[in-house]
Amino acid sequence: MLGTPPRYYKIKKKISLDGTINNRGIIFKIKIKQISPPPTLLGGIENVFEGLMCVSKDSQVLEVMEREEGKKDPIFYEIKRDSDV
Repeated sequence: MLGTPPRYYKIKKKISLDGTINNRGIIFKIKIKQISPPPTLLGGIENVFEGLMCVSKDSQVLEVMEREEGKKDPIFYEIKRDSDV
């Protein structure tokens, strides 16, 4: 209807994490699936990421390479520990 504001839903997601830790390296797979509002007729919304994380020798930096399923190029980023912690 014209003039009717759109409905807003609280989105709930289920996150599954699987991985293997080998020394300072972590091979991982993350699945994020939307569980509400209910999926459409075309199916649920699910994102799958696979990647590799490496912890620096001083444990201050976590370097990450991840790739979303179905996409060709990986994403690279790093997470640094706050010096106040």
